[in-house]
Amino acid sequence: MTRIAGMMRVRNEARWIRAAVGSILPICDRVVVLDDHSEDATREICESMGDRVRVIPSPFQGLDERRDKEFLLDELEASGATWCVAIDGDEILEQQGANRIAALLDSATVDSFALRIVFLWNSLVTMRTDGVYGSFIRPSVFRLRTGARFPCTGLGGQFHCGNVPAGLSSGGVIEGARLFHLGYLWRSERLARYNWYTGTDPDNAAEDRYRHIVQGDVPEVPASARLMHAGPLRLERLC
Repeated sequence: MTRIAGMMRVRNEARWIRAAVGSILPICDRVVVLDDHSEDATREICESMGDRVRVIPSPFQGLDERRDKEFLLDELEASGATWCVAIDGDEILEQQGANRIAALLDSATVDSFALRIVFLWNSLVTMRTDGVYGSFIRPSVFRLRTGARFPCTGLGGQFHCGNVPAGLSSGGVIEGARLFHLGYLWRSERLARYNWYTGTDPDNAAEDRYRHIVQGDVPEVPASARLMHAGPLRLERLC
C-alpha cells in the first residue's frame, strides 16, 4: 500500500507556507515540517492546518541542511510512510500535480522522481526562462529506504545536498506536476537571498558566486550579461 508523507524544512516562510503545505496535503497522510527557529508566523500557520500537519521545532543550532533533512528522514521512516514528497516552504505544487504524483507512485518500480521547478519573477504570471532557469528540474519524490542518506557537500551550511537521498534509482521527471518557486519573486527578496547565500557560502565558483540570482537587479550584474548559468535575462508569461 502506498503511503505518502510530505517533508519540509523551513524558516520564516509565513508568506507562502499555507499554500505550500496545502498543495501537497491532498495526497499526504502526513506532512512533517521542521521549523528552523522562524521569527515570523510560520510555525503558528502550520500548527493551524490540522492533525495531518506535524510541526517540529528544530532542536539544533546553526545551519546544516544535511543534518536537518536526515532528522526529518528518521521521523518519516518511523511514521510508516512508503514515499516522500520533499518541497521547500516557498514552493507550490501546481493544481492537479498531486494527483499525477499519486497515480505514478502506485505502480513505480524505481525509487525517485524529479519535478520541474518554475521560477516566478516580478509577478505571479511571469517566469524566468534563460539558462538553467528555463530547464531546472530537481529530484523531489522518493521511496523511503532504510539506510538512505543525504550527501555531504562540503559547502557552507551543507548547501545543495538535495531533496532526495543519494543513490536512489530515478524514473525521470513527473510531467504535469511543476513546482512554482516563489522565493525569488520580488527584487527585495532576491537581494536578501543573494546576501544570505554569499554570506553563508562565500566564493562558490560552481554557483558563479550566486550572481544569477540578482541579474538585472544590481548594476554590476546587468540583465544583458551572459553568466555561467544564466543570462541574458529572459522573462516569459507563465503557461
